[in-house]
Amino acid sequence: MAEQFAMNVAQIAQTLGGDAQAIARATAILTAIVGAVSMSRAVGDAGIAKEILANTRALVLQTHAGGMSDGELASTTRRAGRRRCSS
Repeated sequence: MAEQFAMNVAQIAQTLGGDAQAIARATAILTAIVGAVSMSRAVGDAGIAKEILANTRALVLQTHAGGMSDGELASTTRRAGRRRCSS
């Protein structure tokens, strides 16, 4: 699990510039995404789940993504997820 987490952080960090600050931001992004997905599944209400995901996406893009568009963030996290599933 730790190895996969580190790989996903590295992939996101690379899109943010790859330096130490990018790694810190990537860690925050990934943990926010994982937390949001977990909570959206746990609440058992589709409306609340959509709010959780939309609000987290907006917050991540606003505070951490450093100019990444919603599509770029989604593409990066989808690629990271495919790698995890194929490992």
